Amino acid sequence: MFDTDDAKDRVLHELIGEVEAPGLAVAICGRNGILWHHARGHADAERSVPVDLDTPFGTGSITKTFTAAAILALRDDGILKLDEPLVESIPEAAALRYPTKDSAPITLRHLLTHTSGLPRGVRDLRGELHREPNDDELLAHLASVRMARAPGVDDEYSNLGFALLGIVVARRSGQPYASFIKERILDPLGMTTSTFAPEVLGEHLATPHKNRDGVLGPNRLWEHAAYTPVGGLYASTRDVIRWISFQLAAWPPRDDPDPARPLRRATVRESHRVGGLHRIGRRGKGLGWSIKADSPLGEIVWHNGGLPMGYAAFCAFEPTVGVGLVALTNALVDMDDRMFKTLAKYAVSRGLVEDRRR
Repeated sequence: MFDTDDAKDRVLHELIGEVEAPGLAVAICGRNGILWHHARGHADAERSVPVDLDTPFGTGSITKTFTAAAILALRDDGILKLDEPLVESIPEAAALRYPTKDSAPITLRHLLTHTSGLPRGVRDLRGELHREPNDDELLAHLASVRMARAPGVDDEYSNLGFALLGIVVARRSGQPYASFIKERILDPLGMTTSTFAPEVLGEHLATPHKNRDGVLGPNRLWEHAAYTPVGGLYASTRDVIRWISFQLAAWPPRDDPDPARPLRRATVRESHRVGGLHRIGRRGKGLGWSIKADSPLGEIVWHNGGLPMGYAAFCAFEPTVGVGLVALTNALVDMDDRMFKTLAKYAVSRGLVEDRRR
């Protein structure tokens, strides 16, 4: 895959070599799909099952980008509004204790942009149950949640907030969260290896690995329950590339026919703006995405994911240039935007994509 006599390829090889995991799959994409890919290691070392582009991994918090897309789809269908109070979908949220009497009510937009003031999670509930709570248990616990700040004041990354958005999707669509995501997003994009039920993947699923006393070893899966909309999607690199290529294909605005499924192009671009309100180029939270403006190629729209059971994931794209990256592993390791910057510059230098900023 690499010509190690070439300086650019040596840099690329060194970068990917830094990821210490039993299995790794990485791909660069453009608006029309995969441009370059690399896979190494094993999905299951005991059975010598190699990793390839169709090996499913746990994607962790990349799931949140699908949850956000589901909310936007329901908005486009006229079923809800982003700035409506959360209690319109979840009356149980009235039990939340706001930090001040003059706090604005939590809206769906607050949840999408991590500005609700809700904490990251409800660890005391998880410890009490020795598992993730189900929807009913989570909702019953809202009265005990201590909010970090008033809604809309500042961002506070909240898994709890996206768990609540998953409940909104189910209640307002009239079908289970996983079914709605499959029918509205996964199936139309041809994401055939993607699922919220990893047991159906059998031996094709990359086995998670956990570090115990400095040694990586196989680990068990666990049930995501109410946190399925937070981090419960299992998908292959090829499938996540389909998702990123779909994001890129929304740019630039144009007169071409818009299939509007799973989302309109304008809605996809809206999700890439800070707060869904401002121009791309500012640092902050979009609608399900994060945005950084310090890439050598321009603005990065990105999300990472990590599951303590033993998965890590990273995806990013630059809409102006039209290049994206997906990296999935079966160990909890750090992957950040440095990988995207290196691979994106590599794609431009190799002529895989055109730098349209010029």
